[in-house]
Amino acid sequence: MVDDEPGILQMLSPVLESEGYEVIFAGRDQEVFRALEEALPDVILLDVALPGLDGIEICRRLRADPNTAQIPVLLMTAHRRREKRLDGIAAGARDFLLKPLDIPDLRVRLRNAVELKDRYDEIQDQLLTIQELEGARDSLVHMIVHDLKSPLTAVMGNLQLVDLYLSGSTDEKTERALKSGMAGAQRMNDMVTSILEVSRLESGTLEPELDEVILSDVTDPAIELLGPRSTRIKVAREQVPGGIRVRLDAGLIQRVVQNLLTNALDHSPEDTPVELQLSAEKGRVRLAVRDSGLGIPSEDRDRIFEKFSQGGSGRKKSKASVGLGLAFARLAVEAHGGEIGVDCPDEGGSVFWLEIPDGLS
Repeated sequence: MVDDEPGILQMLSPVLESEGYEVIFAGRDQEVFRALEEALPDVILLDVALPGLDGIEICRRLRADPNTAQIPVLLMTAHRRREKRLDGIAAGARDFLLKPLDIPDLRVRLRNAVELKDRYDEIQDQLLTIQELEGARDSLVHMIVHDLKSPLTAVMGNLQLVDLYLSGSTDEKTERALKSGMAGAQRMNDMVTSILEVSRLESGTLEPELDEVILSDVTDPAIELLGPRSTRIKVAREQVPGGIRVRLDAGLIQRVVQNLLTNALDHSPEDTPVELQLSAEKGRVRLAVRDSGLGIPSEDRDRIFEKFSQGGSGRKKSKASVGLGLAFARLAVEAHGGEIGVDCPDEGGSVFWLEIPDGLS
């Protein structure tokens, strides 16, 4: 409780203690900040008219400090002017009490403020628990995936050897089964690689290796890796003499482009094209992928870039996906100092876009 009038302190002390509060008194600004260094209270009763810094300025400074920002502050004042109350609320006060204080009113407002602080503390504890569980989950996933990498590489190598030795000497059914096994092993290897790279991007151990390139030299190989489905990709390039030049990590951004194109192909009717747009303006490079799918509900457009998310209710889920492609894309783009998002035009479909600084200036 902060008030420079001894009579107020003497009057309120027995009232507050009878309610079970342990009361710490301060008479001016310096005493307030010294007391807060020793212990953080559940609620602060703060008079507006104080020597030195007034209560509103003290409240403003408490809100600016992360250690005290969530402590409810109840301002006490004899001023009945509306402007003064608005100043206090703008400074971060939770409530206002008019002097002379109404004791029953004080009890109710204090109780509400303490309950609010208790709820906040509970939420913070739950958030900390969730973060610890997520950290444990990520560590376990990373450990398992890392251990899978070596045997998976051996499986792929042996399947390729079998395919080489039996080429042309097996029946069609056996050859299809072998090709299917090789494709499945490759998909699993891609998933393992994605999980490891997402983990490294999150931890900051995977730094982009920037080189000056022509953007189409990055996007064209990504299109070729799509195989037969690449014929559905229609590229719209802004006509720039010598091509759009940019400094980026070609390997990372190629993976991003491939993920966005694969995502668009998976969620569009098979007889529709997917458009890839490349442009540059004011020191930034923009890449956009437009599909003809069902679009994404507005409430899912941020969540879709989180790990293990597989899109909204309007999008079918790929059997081979673990929900890391867009999470990887977000982390890779942000590592370049850029941003990524998705828009859903009124005419239908989705437009996944990214912008990064060209790094040339």
